[in-house]
Amino acid sequence: MLQREGSKSRYFYRFSDPIFQPYVILAGLSGRLISDADRRRFQKAEWAPDLTPGAFAGDPPPGLF
Repeated sequence: MLQREGSKSRYFYRFSDPIFQPYVILAGLSGRLISDADRRRFQKAEWAPDLTPGAFAGDPPPGLF
C-alpha cells in the first residue's frame, strides 16, 4: 500500500495508488484513531508534486493554497 522512496536517513512514503489515501483517512476516523481536527490539519499539509521521472506533476489540488 505504501512505497518507500529516497535514500537511507531520508526516506519518504507515498501511497502506491492514490485511492488508498481517503480509505485510510476514513478508516482512521471511524476507528477513532485520528480526530476530525487531525484530518483538517492533514488536509492543509503542503502539496508535493510527483517527482517520478517522466510523470506529469500537474497543479496542486484545489483549496490547498
